[in-house]
This record gives sequence, structure tokens and C-alpha cells, in this order.
Amino acid sequence: MKLAFSPTVDFGFGYKKSPLQHGGFGCLGRLDTQSTCAQYAAEKRDEEKMCDHLIRAAKFRDHMTSTQLIQKIINILTDKHGAWGNSSIR
Repeated sequence: MKLAFSPTVDFGFGYKKSPLQHGGFGCLGRLDTQSTCAQYAAEKRDEEKMCDHLIRAAKFRDHMTSTQLIQKIINILTDKHGAWGNSSIR
């Protein structure tokens, strides 16, 4: 006996499956869903790694810039020809 229509079940995110496809709602449907979830999780992990990398790079850049700025200020303050230097101009 053949059915005139095939009822489908909506699993969300546009994922619909008919019980007649692939021999019913057996493990193949679960495997499809699991592989989709695993792929999504892997993409999110990669995205999170990239964000962490960008944040670490920005912190390192800011640290290096501030270290260089502090060194320039110290050089200006301690230079003998600077504002607080010990050189005597006559």
C-alpha cells in the first residue's frame, strides 16, 4: 500500500524529514542532526579561537605601545638637555 502523501516533521532550522525517507526516523536522521551539530560546534570553536587571538594581539600591541611611550617619557625627563637636566646653558 502506498500513501498518497508523505507527512514531514519539522526539526527546526529548516531541517524537515519524512518518516518514509531512509527507512523511517531511525539512526540516520539522528546522525544527520549530530553531524550538523558537530559541524556548527566546530565552526563556533574556530570563531572563538580567532576572537581570542585578535584580543591577545590587541593587548600585546597596547602593552608594547605603552612600554615605548613610558621609555620616551623617561628619556625626556632624564636627558641632560631636557627640562630637568643638569646642563648649564650660558
